[in-house]
Amino acid sequence: MSTRPVTAASRSFAALWGARDFADIQLGDSATIEKVISVKAIQDFALLSGDFNPLHVDEAFAGKTPFRRPVAHGMLLGSYLSTLIGMHLPGPGALWTEQTVRWLLPVFPGDVVQMTLRVVHKSTAARVLRLQMEACNQDGKKVMEGAGLVTMPKLEV
Repeated sequence: MSTRPVTAASRSFAALWGARDFADIQLGDSATIEKVISVKAIQDFALLSGDFNPLHVDEAFAGKTPFRRPVAHGMLLGSYLSTLIGMHLPGPGALWTEQTVRWLLPVFPGDVVQMTLRVVHKSTAARVLRLQMEACNQDGKKVMEGAGLVTMPKLEV
């Protein structure tokens, strides 16, 4: 197995972006973020995605559903998963290649969601991680779960 020396250029990239070396990532490593789901975040996501389903953005419409109020987009939570992968675990340079997600409970404006990723498999040769994910609301109820694959391409410096 050959290793490349750490150069000033690679050190500066790591310092600038906080990139972790793939070799340092271990089974069981985890990362967590917490997000308050605001009405503004839901509205901004609708603008960005073009998903103006009234279940998400219209209080009068959502009030007539069993939820009684607007529900956050599931993919808004998915975007926070992207934040975890791209910025925390494994971090900058990560390429998210596969994901399965189950939304278990609705998430409403004002909810606080804590999302955690955990490394459950590592292929050093392929530079691939299998990650498990779960998200819980402020009451500790699981609102989303899933698994995915992430590749960490080698950086050329």
